[in-house]
Amino acid sequence: GECQSVKSEVSIRTIPVHPKLIELGLLKRVSDLRKAEEKRLFPKVKVDGVNGPGNWLSKAFSRHVLATVGKPEKGKLGFHSLRKTVVQGLQSAGVTAELRAAYVGHELDDEHHGAYSRAPTMRELLDAVEKLDWGVR
Repeated sequence: GECQSVKSEVSIRTIPVHPKLIELGLLKRVSDLRKAEEKRLFPKVKVDGVNGPGNWLSKAFSRHVLATVGKPEKGKLGFHSLRKTVVQGLQSAGVTAELRAAYVGHELDDEHHGAYSRAPTMRELLDAVEKLDWGVR
């Protein structure tokens, strides 16, 4: 998207959306935004932040987490906590390291992976993400 940068080529990817988000109305939101000629999913997010376009959203997310669950005893919670939770949730659900890495945009350190493996299919990624259950009803 506009005003975005990526750390590596594997960061540029297409991934499936968790079916629960669709059930909760994500596609209707996208449709409504398109009708309003909005180009971004979160149009109120400031993209001119001093420390990058994600800085404002990251801080807003951290404030929300702090207000909702409180300050953790150790460490801190933020966007990277969410990514770590996704990776650990996929791991606990038995999803392979290759699929976990592909979903979150990480490269595997194993040199054989790049040489001998193929990219996962969208169906494989969807099957993996469907295993995540956030308890949202």
